[in-house]
Amino acid sequence: MQNFQAKFEGYLTLHYRPAQLYTNKLGWYIEYATLTDDQKSFRRKRIKLNRLRKKCQTMMDFRTKAESIVTTINNQLQMHYAPMQTLPAMPQQMQYVQVPVVSQATPVMQYIAPLPPLPSAQAEQQQAEQAVAPMPTVSEASKPTKRSETPVQKMFEEFIKEKSKELKKTSMVSYSTFCKQLTEWLQKNYPTLTTGEFTQEIAVEYLEFVNRGGNSNGKKVVRTRLHAERVSPRTYNNNMKMGRGVFTWAVEHCYLTENPFAKIKKKREGEKTRTIIPAEDRTRIFNYFKENNPAMCIIMQMVFTSLIRPIEITRIQVEDIDFVNHCIHLPGNKTKNGKSRDSRMDTLLEQMLLEHTKHAKPTDYLFADKSWKCGKLPMSQHSFTNTWIDMRDEMKLPKEYQLYSLRDSGINSMLEEGIPALDVMQAAGHSDLSMTTRYGNHKNPNLIKKLNNAAPSMIIGDENKA
Repeated sequence: MQNFQAKFEGYLTLHYRPAQLYTNKLGWYIEYATLTDDQKSFRRKRIKLNRLRKKCQTMMDFRTKAESIVTTINNQLQMHYAPMQTLPAMPQQMQYVQVPVVSQATPVMQYIAPLPPLPSAQAEQQQAEQAVAPMPTVSEASKPTKRSETPVQKMFEEFIKEKSKELKKTSMVSYSTFCKQLTEWLQKNYPTLTTGEFTQEIAVEYLEFVNRGGNSNGKKVVRTRLHAERVSPRTYNNNMKMGRGVFTWAVEHCYLTENPFAKIKKKREGEKTRTIIPAEDRTRIFNYFKENNPAMCIIMQMVFTSLIRPIEITRIQVEDIDFVNHCIHLPGNKTKNGKSRDSRMDTLLEQMLLEHTKHAKPTDYLFADKSWKCGKLPMSQHSFTNTWIDMRDEMKLPKEYQLYSLRDSGINSMLEEGIPALDVMQAAGHSDLSMTTRYGNHKNPNLIKKLNNAAPSMIIGDENKA
């Protein structure tokens, strides 16, 4: 806190340190300082406001009352320590002390009258809590300049502005969505919150809101397909990771001293529910889409044979398809991991793409919004997913059969056919072999039948194969 000093006709008066509102991991409090009995130093006083915070339903109500307490205390201090005028002579009832002057090389003698004791902190708090004066308006010239007092939304804007120059576009979409939803939630629950006041308690409260399926408007998301009361552990963890990333940057840039998301534990996600899809079921699904939605046949081929992720398919443009070299170019700004790669096209997929793109422009997206044809606006991944779920429900297939399962099935098929794991890793766009084997290590519904037909017998002459 700043030492308040004022100079009056050659004399230096050192009064008090005014009351201010603070918060830390232990809660809210008001702190100020007064002169000690010997008037040579300051004595700090602190008033805790945790009970007052619990009584208030909203943060705005609490801050109004807390600022009223601060104003009351400062008014009392100002009345008690009125600036002294120049004294013509030193009365007998006055005493003097030597006060060091910061701006001068030599100390100045100052007459200071003995001061009556200030009221106790408890009495001040009781008197101040009864005050109903509104929070004073802060003028433009006196707005806070500390980074910790910056509104959270302003800090988010600075984060997005800086990180957009470093991170790829897909990552910035995730961060922007997180910042937007958190900002709207804060405006509803903590409209005047500053960055330095964002504590772990508020972070936990927000994640609980997310876990209950809340959206940015404070309403529960209607899940007509999943019928889930809570979001998946992965969604919860992704929001927590986004929070850690944003507030790690905020700590590095001195907006606050501790990351409120740092000590929150992840939820256990469990095993993936996807499984590989046998060839006979893949054929049935392909024939279904051939009659009902031929564009999904192209998507199935791209996921299974080219190992292209559904989200990556939404970013592919006609100019990315190379019919001369029989491959699809995926630049780094269109892949999940930001690394460019070339994906193969088999004969069937190439014929389907030639027909699909014959009237398209090079800059058109392969699948346009709501049309399933080439166009200027990319289609959402949810259109693929929802169409797949409708098919699965109609054909009464297991829920473990997901659109992404075709990519896992393609990786498994390549490894089973003896294609080197390193080649499969590069085709799938994985960063190391362990990821390739992990994504390929799904439950095979035909594993027992395959082992019974191919596994060796224990003794010679045993031909009991299933």
